Formats: sequence, C-alpha cells, structure tokens
Amino acid sequence: MKKVFYKLVRPIRNWYWFLFRPKTTGVKVVVESERDVLMIKNTYGKSIWTFPGGAVRTNEAPKTAAEREVLEEVGLRIKELRKIGELLSTWEHKRDTIHCYVGMANNRTIKIDPNEIQEASWFNKNQLPPEISTVAKEVVALWTPK
Repeated sequence: MKKVFYKLVRPIRNWYWFLFRPKTTGVKVVVESERDVLMIKNTYGKSIWTFPGGAVRTNEAPKTAAEREVLEEVGLRIKELRKIGELLSTWEHKRDTIHCYVGMANNRTIKIDPNEIQEASWFNKNQLPPEISTVAKEVVALWTPK
C-alpha cells in the first residue's frame, strides 16, 4: 500500500518542487564492510544504484538522520560514522543540501524496507555497478576508498 502511495504522490511532489524550488536537507551514506560498500535501488524514480539516505527531519541533526535512514532502509546500524562533505543538488528542481557520510556496518545482513527499497547489494569498493545515480557519482568523488 505504501509503495502505491509513493508512486502516486511523487509526481505531485515533483510538480510542487518545480514551481516553488524549496530548500531541503538530506543525507547519503557510504556503508562499508570489509572491502565492500552497500548500494540500493529505490522503489520510486529511476531504477539505478545509489547510496542509502533520505531527508533530514525538522530539528534533526544530519548525522542522526544518516544513522536513522540506513537503519530504516536496510536494517543496519553504523559505527565510526564520519562526514566526508556536502553536495548542493538541484536535479529534482529543489535546492537540496546533501550531507555525505561514510561509516562501517555493524554486520552484513541486509533487511530492506520493501516500500522504499527495491534491491540492496554489496559491491567491491573498486568495482561499483555501471548504472549509478548522478548524486552517487558525486558522493564517490567526495569519498576515497581505502
């Protein structure tokens, strides 16, 4: 039911963003485990790989939002979370400040939220899938795999 709601509301939300160009704040998180990173495909939008993340709630610290979004989307707790930078994005017609983080997964067991996440998978840091989002490419540019 939630999945249908997201698909119905998304065009209305995008239209609002196009008309009013609101300022928003979001997060993206590079989740590491051994030599791999976790990438997801959302159930909405283009079916391409990106990093877990989402909106920062009112009065929520970006770091807290990063931890919450990863837990909600893929069921993982993050340790050693550190900020790697910020991006300014206008690709959805809004003025979005995206706080970017990297952290270690507490384990490798993924439990996706099927309303938001279509697929999640671990990829070698040096062999990311070819079809990744524009924002994911920008996050990769901020993050230097070790």
